[in-house]
Amino acid sequence: MFTNEESKIIARLIVGAATIDGTLNAQERNQLSTTLIEQGFTTVVAEVGAALDDDFGDFDIFKDSRKLLEALGSKASAATPKIFKIIVTTIAGDRFISEQEASFLSALSRRLKLSTHVAGKILKEILDKNKGKLEISGEQVDALIHPHLKELLSFTGSDELVGEIKEDSLEERLFQARKDLANHEIASKEDIDKALITLGLNPSSSIDDAKEAWENSLSAINFSKLIYQGINFVSSALEQAKTINNAYAVLVSADSTLKNTKVRKNEIEILEGKKKRADEFVKEAIIEKLEPVSDGTE
Repeated sequence: MFTNEESKIIARLIVGAATIDGTLNAQERNQLSTTLIEQGFTTVVAEVGAALDDDFGDFDIFKDSRKLLEALGSKASAATPKIFKIIVTTIAGDRFISEQEASFLSALSRRLKLSTHVAGKILKEILDKNKGKLEISGEQVDALIHPHLKELLSFTGSDELVGEIKEDSLEERLFQARKDLANHEIASKEDIDKALITLGLNPSSSIDDAKEAWENSLSAINFSKLIYQGINFVSSALEQAKTINNAYAVLVSADSTLKNTKVRKNEIEILEGKKKRADEFVKEAIIEKLEPVSDGTE
């Protein structure tokens, strides 16, 4: 997707954005690489790893942006929104964009020659997707000092995003439940069918049946006798045992995932119901407040 030169510059911008509020620990570095891979920027991951070991004081958003536009050439107009989006995603990884991070994005969008409309749209999209928060909105920015930052943070609904994420709020609990549900990946039907055949089971078998079949299958392998038959027989038996263990592991994992998925779905239904009732209560309260009070005259 990008040349080596382009990847190196993009990596510097990504690391500059990710470290604007301080250095990254091991967990944050791992999350950064995971985010890049999920967003399809796999070719940049190695360069980001190298950039993380560079002297951060050498990073220059203005110089690097200029070099990137020169390297991209005619591809710039199509590539820069994608690059800006991955950098916003990187910064919003903790679901909170500080004033300093927002200022970085403001300066970056200008240097990449993105309109505030495009940059603001990307910022809002990422925040909406991640249920993120802002430290400040456009309303709180001094237009005389930071006109571009004010414009960037003045998208519709930005004022409502200002504040901290409350972990015990209905919205946050609902977000986490949906996220957990999406992360529960069950084994493919092909893998499950293969595991059932290996253990001599059918689709209607229970996890208890699987455990019994697993134990019986392993017990049927007589290692003590095979030792006297030679290394080839022992190696084959070990492979057979490995196949049996893997089959059982697939079924246990699938069973656990199905149970967790059911729990999460029930939790989501309950939380959605509570949130709906809370929203209706707020709406009714607002309507009641806006209704004119009769003075008794006709």
